[in-house]
Amino acid sequence: MTDYEKNGFLKRVVRLFTEDWLRKVIALFVTLALYSIISGNTGQEQTFTRIPVELEIPETLVNMDPAPPYLAKVIVRGNSAQLKHLSANDLKIRMQVRKENFSAHTPYVMRLSPDDVKTPFGTSVIAIEPQTITLNLEPLASKKVPVAAQFSGLNEMNHDYLISKITFTPSEVTVSGAESLLRDVDKIDTLSIPLNASATESFDYTASLSCRSGLRVMPEAVNCRVEIVKGNESRELEGVPLTLLVPPGLESKFNVELISASNVKVTLYGPRGKIAMLDEKSLNIFADLSELDRAGTYTVNVICQTPEDREIAVKNIYPDKVQVKLTLKNTEGK
Repeated sequence: MTDYEKNGFLKRVVRLFTEDWLRKVIALFVTLALYSIISGNTGQEQTFTRIPVELEIPETLVNMDPAPPYLAKVIVRGNSAQLKHLSANDLKIRMQVRKENFSAHTPYVMRLSPDDVKTPFGTSVIAIEPQTITLNLEPLASKKVPVAAQFSGLNEMNHDYLISKITFTPSEVTVSGAESLLRDVDKIDTLSIPLNASATESFDYTASLSCRSGLRVMPEAVNCRVEIVKGNESRELEGVPLTLLVPPGLESKFNVELISASNVKVTLYGPRGKIAMLDEKSLNIFADLSELDRAGTYTVNVICQTPEDREIAVKNIYPDKVQVKLTLKNTEGK
């Protein structure tokens, strides 16, 4: 080789390293990266358990399975450096329920494959268990139902007062959920509305609603108007003894005989608490004979006196009249 040829060869070697060096560096980097990926994929394996399977379920369907989440076991392949820093949180499994594949009253089966698992760059999934997940799906339904009131402390209310009316706004609410759960729902109860002895006037209250698990109610609370009135009621007292009021002057001249029954039935009306406390001994039932001054048979009105309380009224006395017979006393020999 001549000197000229030697110089030309050396120049070509120098140009090989000095010309277009950036492209050559990029090519070298890509080569090393490809080598890393290939060597990593054919490297070590590691098993991860209890990886949650996230489900995307259409809003028109309800999952009736009692205990999600669904868990899977995944085997990941990668090089030792990658696997060393890999954790279960780096693995994502997300499955989509397709409405068009749903059939009522038929289990919905989803098939899992390694392709469904998202892993960090440079690693791959070679196996997953289970390979199927079975879901119990039902169509979502809704209906309107009335609201029913529930109270706490009802027995603590003043006995003279009672709840006359309850008004809800709105009066009906919308309940939604699986068809099987919704079928027997005919009302929605409020959480307990508190009452006590001081509840003697009507009041407004915002009542939250109670809803069984698996159902949803909208709105979640209603405005409640509780009307409280004085609770008057009637009460009958039977067999109340009758007393004859005989003036001293009349008793000295006449024999007094009660011809009709000596007991009467009295119907009272007033506040519940006060009416409940009355008995036969609380009443004064009598027939006043002060207007009588001759022998004979008389019909006299029956009078009932109640405790001094204007709120208690006498609605009825039966019988309201009695017959009394007066005969002169035998005074011969005196």
